[in-house]
Amino acid sequence: MTSTLALQLAQIRAKSTNSLDLKAQKKAHSQSLLFEPRTAAAQDFDILYQLCHEGYMELCRLDPRFTDFSGTLFSEQSKLEDRTLMTESQNQRLDIVLEDFLGLTLKFLYPYMHSLSCPPRHAIVYTASHDQAFFAALNGFVLKVSRLRLHYPALLSFWASVTTEATASMLDQARSGRRETQTQHQEDVVMRVMPILNDALSIEGIADLRIGCYMILAILSSKATLGDESLGSIMEAVVLGWEKTSHAGLICLAVLAQKRRVPHLSNRVFKALLVLKSLEGDLQVLKQQYSVEKLVLGIIFGIVDGLRKAPGGNQHGKSRRSSKIDLSDQLYTLFEADLLSRSSVTKSIEYMLSVTADEASDQSQTSDFPSPLTETLQRLAASDSVGDVVRDNVQRSISMHADLPQSIRALDNSTQPAQVSETGDDPSSVMLASDKVSFDSVMMSVESLREDEVSFLLDSEPTAFPPLSEAFALASTSPNDLRTFQGIPFLGKAVAMREPLFFSFFIRLWCSSRSAQVRTTALVVVSDHLAKTDLVSDVQMLLPYLLYALMDHSRNVRQSSKDLVLRLASKYRKSQENSEKGPQKLLLGQGQIYGVEKSDGQPVWLKFDEVTKFLNDLLVPHLEECLLDPNYLPESLATSLSGASQRSRASKHKDMKVSLRQAVFAFLCSQVTHTPLHNVKLRLLTILNHVRKVGTLTRAKALMPLFTRCVEENEAELRNGCIKDRIEPEQYVKALVGILSPADRDSIVALRNAIGPGMRSKAPLLSVAAFQRLRDVWSAIDPEFQSTLAERLMDLCVQEAKSESSVAEQDDATETLETVELSSATLKAFVESLPPLINHLEDSSPASKKRKTGHVSSLLGAPKVKDALRRITVVLEIISASRPERHPELLKGHFQLLAALKDYRNLSGSELGYLEIMTLNNASSIIDSLKDMPSSHVDRSAVRADVLIECVGATENPQVQQAAMLLASNIASVAPELLLHHIMPLFTFAGKGIMRNNDEYSAHIIEKTMATVIPRLVESLHKRKIDPVVSISELLLSFVAAYKDIPLQRRQDIFISLTNRVGANDYLFALLILLVDKYPDDHKVVEFATRLTTQQDCTTQLIKGDDALSGRSRYGRILEQVFTLSGRVVHDERSKGLCADALDALLRLLSLDKFVEALPELLQRTDSDIRINILLSLENRLKEHRSSQLPPQTACLAFLPHLMSIIEESDHILLRQAAMTCTDQIIEKFGKKDIAVVTTAATTISGPQCLGATDASIHISSLICLATIVEVLREAFVPMIPAVFPRVMDHLATSIEEGVENPRLHNAVYTFVTALLVYLPWIVHGSSLDRLLKLSYESANAEIGDACDQLRSDALQLAAKSVEPKECLLALDRTWTFAMAEGPLAIKEFLGILSLVIEREAKSAVAKQSDLLANLFIKAFDLRRIQCSPRTQESYEEDEIEEVEAAVSDSLIAMVYKLNDSVFRPIFIGFSEWANSPNLKLDKDARVQRQITWWTFQLKFFATLRSIVTSYVGLTLDDAVAILNTIVLENTDSRLLWRRVILTLHSAFEHDQDDFFQTPSHFGPICAALVSQLHRCAAEDILLPDLISAITALATTTDSPQQHKSLCSPLLQLIHHDSVAVKLAAIKCQMSLTEKLGEEWLAQLSEMLPAISEGMEDEEHVEIEVRKWVKRIEEILGEDIGPMLQ
Repeated sequence: MTSTLALQLAQIRAKSTNSLDLKAQKKAHSQSLLFEPRTAAAQDFDILYQLCHEGYMELCRLDPRFTDFSGTLFSEQSKLEDRTLMTESQNQRLDIVLEDFLGLTLKFLYPYMHSLSCPPRHAIVYTASHDQAFFAALNGFVLKVSRLRLHYPALLSFWASVTTEATASMLDQARSGRRETQTQHQEDVVMRVMPILNDALSIEGIADLRIGCYMILAILSSKATLGDESLGSIMEAVVLGWEKTSHAGLICLAVLAQKRRVPHLSNRVFKALLVLKSLEGDLQVLKQQYSVEKLVLGIIFGIVDGLRKAPGGNQHGKSRRSSKIDLSDQLYTLFEADLLSRSSVTKSIEYMLSVTADEASDQSQTSDFPSPLTETLQRLAASDSVGDVVRDNVQRSISMHADLPQSIRALDNSTQPAQVSETGDDPSSVMLASDKVSFDSVMMSVESLREDEVSFLLDSEPTAFPPLSEAFALASTSPNDLRTFQGIPFLGKAVAMREPLFFSFFIRLWCSSRSAQVRTTALVVVSDHLAKTDLVSDVQMLLPYLLYALMDHSRNVRQSSKDLVLRLASKYRKSQENSEKGPQKLLLGQGQIYGVEKSDGQPVWLKFDEVTKFLNDLLVPHLEECLLDPNYLPESLATSLSGASQRSRASKHKDMKVSLRQAVFAFLCSQVTHTPLHNVKLRLLTILNHVRKVGTLTRAKALMPLFTRCVEENEAELRNGCIKDRIEPEQYVKALVGILSPADRDSIVALRNAIGPGMRSKAPLLSVAAFQRLRDVWSAIDPEFQSTLAERLMDLCVQEAKSESSVAEQDDATETLETVELSSATLKAFVESLPPLINHLEDSSPASKKRKTGHVSSLLGAPKVKDALRRITVVLEIISASRPERHPELLKGHFQLLAALKDYRNLSGSELGYLEIMTLNNASSIIDSLKDMPSSHVDRSAVRADVLIECVGATENPQVQQAAMLLASNIASVAPELLLHHIMPLFTFAGKGIMRNNDEYSAHIIEKTMATVIPRLVESLHKRKIDPVVSISELLLSFVAAYKDIPLQRRQDIFISLTNRVGANDYLFALLILLVDKYPDDHKVVEFATRLTTQQDCTTQLIKGDDALSGRSRYGRILEQVFTLSGRVVHDERSKGLCADALDALLRLLSLDKFVEALPELLQRTDSDIRINILLSLENRLKEHRSSQLPPQTACLAFLPHLMSIIEESDHILLRQAAMTCTDQIIEKFGKKDIAVVTTAATTISGPQCLGATDASIHISSLICLATIVEVLREAFVPMIPAVFPRVMDHLATSIEEGVENPRLHNAVYTFVTALLVYLPWIVHGSSLDRLLKLSYESANAEIGDACDQLRSDALQLAAKSVEPKECLLALDRTWTFAMAEGPLAIKEFLGILSLVIEREAKSAVAKQSDLLANLFIKAFDLRRIQCSPRTQESYEEDEIEEVEAAVSDSLIAMVYKLNDSVFRPIFIGFSEWANSPNLKLDKDARVQRQITWWTFQLKFFATLRSIVTSYVGLTLDDAVAILNTIVLENTDSRLLWRRVILTLHSAFEHDQDDFFQTPSHFGPICAALVSQLHRCAAEDILLPDLISAITALATTTDSPQQHKSLCSPLLQLIHHDSVAVKLAAIKCQMSLTEKLGEEWLAQLSEMLPAISEGMEDEEHVEIEVRKWVKRIEEILGEDIGPMLQ
């Protein structure tokens, strides 16, 4: 079972930090906002302090307010502070200082930002785009600042712009690679950005932050592919809390809505938009710059859904109808605002008509009111702007929606409104009669048609079809009318099996956009006709259109088509069985159904047996599935035609011969080619486009005539045909382009022509579909054709865009090239196709001539430079997107291009950084991919280091330099010999450029380049047996020249890395010489060289080359020289300081244990200054030491006796002081390892040589050391306390003597006392505690500084918490008189201790000490009497007395909270008797002083505890009455007592919830006493308001009319008083009572009237107040009391 000790140790371990855990410390120190973790872990506090202090001094020069922090955050001492070793209170105070500094910094820095050296904006954007950690940190910081409301506009603007650009850049990068890769990368970016935006949008009240989020969301939606669900969630986040940013939010919503496929808005977004004021006006403003159509469509659809009738008709009453009328008005306003194009208006009207039809079809809906949608449509039909669109849509919808109300049908331009029946007939019968009349009238016109039509499936729709279809629609609901219709001679039903007219009419009808009922009826008519007649002809003309019907969205249509197929299958099967018995069947419609022969020949037809097999083997087995799913047939039929193996559907698919499948495939392709119905073509192409080849017939060959006709056809005509057949032109053209096969040469040619220049303007639909088809099938295209197509795409990319269509072509071509996977040959061809300047660069011209612009100009004319650069840009972007590391063949071309870009730069006159960066990055990726290959596979001739170096030197663009250095690093890794001769200029140019950059990426590039290049250079120099010092010095010199420009925080890391790469033992001396020689007058360079040297081991620091002397010998010799020099410069303070620094630096070269072991020998020197410096060095080493290694512990503890001998024997004060400081550090670090040694040291420190010495500085060091010893020894220190504590108290008394105060000694004493109270609190008691308290009171009165006061206060608070409560209270009791004599500050310390004792103890413990506490409080209560009876020059000021009384009352209230009534009530009675007992032999003034204090407490008591202590009023009520009846307001004290009593009574009245004062025995005396006071204070303007308030509060405590009367009567009598002041006081009191109690008080009005009447005839002042009173009475009663007064 776990012991209690083990549990306690576990809790301590969980909450503490291990200062000896180096790994944990390194991990903690690696957390930094300035450095990388590895860099941060290597930084020491000196570097950090230097960095921070330089910036701090600049801030102080800008604003003197920062100088306040010079002694805290930016002092030299701050380097030595460790927050883990500081107390909680010290950490809290430090936090306050930090918050003050940060607050001043955040508010101050922005106006001066222009004077600071900031990183370039593009560098920040680049880092945010490529470094996820930086991106997250930037956004996290801005969000945190915003939540704390510490933001400012410039910060939010900067954040929004950087994050927007970074997001756009990340999304652009994500667009490279294959489509799946793009999608994944885009999702990663969205997942990275969206949580940040969600957090930002959840912060309310910051408009700039929300607007920034809108910008980012707009970029995100425009560049990323987001689904409707994601976009909907984003839109909901936008409208959440957007009150102050609704206009910007509306822009964001418009952008997001345009990206959605479905315009419908969520309920939350729709409601948020509806509540906006002037929504239509805002949308009209936005329309000028943004597309708002889909957003407006979403609003309209939402309003239409809101206007949809609820079940139950008008069950919601007028309020619901009123809200719908508002929506209807808003809907009408949106249409009238001209926000939509004609097509969008059409979509809106179609949706409204659909919803209206759905409402009308619900027979359960009945309403006395017309539908709001119907009313709105009627209003819109009469509109000048959209009326024609409404009427046209109504005309088209009448046949599609049979349930449209008659009021809507009446809007049709082609029909007349229905006449209202005047006979009172049933409305339904009137409607039927109207339909009958309409059918008869249509039949009359139909019967007059001439019989000159052959087929209804001609290219141009027969003129007879519309009236016939209208007549059939009217007849479809009546069997009689249907029979009548079929009997029309024009249709030729009798010759239906010989002429195609009859069947073709119904084919066109069930393939039309008529209602499902009409289409179903058409199929039923054909089926019934075939059932009644013999199959004398082959009716295979029905087959393609039956396939169309089997894919209809209406189940009824599919059911009827299924029945028709079954009937045909049965007929054909029977005819096939009887085929040998009869003649061959006539092929119905051959040469007639589609008209005359066309250029692409006649349709292909099946043989009779093939039709039979097609029906019975191919269609019938799948009819049930077709009935259930309209999308089943395309996949099933395509599978059957392709001959694919379908084991899971083996029972459904019968084996079909290739010849049969090819015949069916040819038949369907031919029918699709010849049918004039675009919707039939589209639906059948969904089947055929899944079949690549059947037998020898390919899809491309069979359907190419159809595609060719589409290309040759005017696209406007194609659009009209698609719209007429109710299909989307885009879908139709996409299906046509799907005909083209990637394996067919003719298809590739057709595809190439479809994406040709100018096709976007000529045939935009075909062009868009062709680009998409090309991307989809690219991987299946033969490489030869890929190259041809890539050339065409490249030509499109680089063509000059002169119109919107050409821009669109460019975008599609670029997207295609970046998306598809291009071969190395294609990419190489792109590079070789660049302008001829590249090829000419390698001609035989001299190098100087090649550099001349004239030579370049002769090769490439200036007007063509722009075109050449455009082509180069496109090629590089495509190569970057194609992962250049997979194409090493491109390396040579990239170096050639890099060389050419210099000349292009001269020609164009502008920087070409973007092109150079892409070229360098591509080349770097290629070379990086060659690292794992054998060196023989690397084409070294392709790498041109001279071009790379020239690029670094010719540009100032940091990104170009970074990319070039990275390429150089990669080259050095693969083929270092190619770069050796160019390393010096490389780093020289780097020193002038990239080394100056202050970003992490530049530092990474420099480090990587140094790591790969420099070791290869050194190795090469050694191999060639050349003295490398001169060559290496040139390299070092390039870094030394850039020393000043390298950022401070990176400077040391770069030079350390440099020395390590070149070899510190060989070349560190050269680097130091170059540094000092370059900057001889800069002391910071010397400091830097020192730090650089100390980073190396001792051998490296002392030895150069093959020095004959060993390291130890040289070390001893240098040390001896420093000692000698120190003796010679005793009188030169500057030289002494330098020698001390040198000595310290030398001693630091030794490890701590070796240093301590050498100390006895070093300290044998007689020079005290040297000995002091040695000990100071030891002190610093001990402070810095945090290791748990054993040797330093043993050595330091063994050295303690030597320190004791120095302390005992030396007379040099500073030496003894240094020895004691070292002793303190050793005991603190290692003392617990050897208690015996520490005990011996404690004896010496507490002896006469230290604590008993005469020098105050020795006393201070002794006390601080003893505090550490107490912490280590604890109980082992107890035997020394009797001798130590009195001396310590003597030193405390000495430190606060007037005129010779010593704050340092004072603080040292309290440091020791604090240690005692923490580790040995029980030892401080009795006289020791008394003396500590008395001296503390004297210290408080001495006022020797805030720091001293704080340290003393902390120690006394610790005493109150640590010492036994009774012992502490007894000490307070014994020292009260002394505290009072010392003054208010001492009393404050006294009461602070008393309060802490009360707060720390439990209720039971406080109850046990209640008598002792009561005695203490009585002494405190008597302070006023002692100080004021009589008053002297030494007496406290009145404000000081009141402050003490307030503190006493607070302490006593704290005690009350911990006592019950049975304990506190006797104490309360004792306090009352102490203040009021007549037996006390006190004079009148002294008694008044006691009573003031007592009533001061009571006021606090009743105001704090309120109704809980109302019963205590009875204990003091008689005293209050007595005081009020006997007091004479003759002086300040009597007035103060009177006011305290009145205010206390007021508080008691106000909180009486127990009806205490309703008791007559309580109410009567106090009432009389209070009313009588009006005589005394009538003329006292200060006292009278308190008295009136108290009387009013007393009246409110009771609801007894009798008691109100007893109060009112004496007040009315006072109105008759002779004194005007008394009259006015009584009237004001009545006024207050009337105001507070209202009608309850005015129940005494009859008694008030005489006094009021008399008062209105009194003198002016009285009359004015009475009239005010009367006015208020009349306001309360609501009537005039003038008649009552008469």
